[in-house]
Amino acid sequence: MDYRQDSLSRLDQARTIADEHLSNLPAQSRVSVMHSSSEDNFPFQSDLTAVQSRIKSLKTSAFSLYLDDRLRAAINRQEEDFKRSQSAQQPDGPQSAGTDQFVREIYIYTDLARSAWRSQPTQSIKQQLERLKWLGIYVIDVGVTNPKNIGISHISLSRESITLGNSVTVKAEIVSSGITTANTTLELYTQNEKGQLIKRDQRLLSTTGATDANSDSQSATKSNQETQLEMSLANISQKTTQGELRLTSSDPYLPDDVRYFTILAEPPPEILIVSPDPASAQLWQAALAPEKLVALKKNRYRCNVVSLNELESTPLEQFAAVYLMNVTALPP
Repeated sequence: MDYRQDSLSRLDQARTIADEHLSNLPAQSRVSVMHSSSEDNFPFQSDLTAVQSRIKSLKTSAFSLYLDDRLRAAINRQEEDFKRSQSAQQPDGPQSAGTDQFVREIYIYTDLARSAWRSQPTQSIKQQLERLKWLGIYVIDVGVTNPKNIGISHISLSRESITLGNSVTVKAEIVSSGITTANTTLELYTQNEKGQLIKRDQRLLSTTGATDANSDSQSATKSNQETQLEMSLANISQKTTQGELRLTSSDPYLPDDVRYFTILAEPPPEILIVSPDPASAQLWQAALAPEKLVALKKNRYRCNVVSLNELESTPLEQFAAVYLMNVTALPP
């Protein structure tokens, strides 16, 4: 619903249509506004000014419930309100749709995004509507016919938790549809200790979509392109690194132009090597923490070597692991 066309988001377009519809409702109409950002149920109100204020305050959210679930909740609320209305009018008589004082309708304002609906919808909604003949459902399409977009569909880190001084590779999947603009740039930023964003890397991305809006299915497939880009963050020195990937595009849908990530870095865990043979212990230490990596402060482990006689006086709590090499028996 954040896709923009003619300077209006799809939510703005939905508001415009809803306001016009509200102005045409008959007196004493009651309206409830529900949205997919939460499970909150706004009560039915006859004060349409309050309803308009509610609609005006709606905002899009990164978190979204499936429209199937919200529609089912709206149907249930209509049925519950219908039963209350029938009971109030005919406390001792049978319930009949013909005596309801309201025409009951549900309007769904949607951009018809596939991700807003469950991939395998249940049959419960269909069964409810077959039973509730007095309820009307209307889908208001506020989407666009040929959307154009380029966005970051997914990012992945080679590792989310590392030792200080090491590197992380950031991979991004870029998806484009109908975009004909070339030379889009993917930028990598991280926050420094003051919280300021610093550009660490960038990659040039060229995308060329189909130019014919009425192209056949083969051309349409070509207009949906996927590209993978990879960048590296070297020598991470902060315990917590907040970063983001950005696309420098001017496409109509902005939310997927930015993706965020977090990297945790800790000092190298301390390893205790116990061996009666110093030469064997030094070989194992060189394998776990090579001198070149130690000099560059990129070693994944910090090793300590002690003899078997020193083990008893060595506090073990500080070590992440203890290696016993060629130890036939521990001291009593």
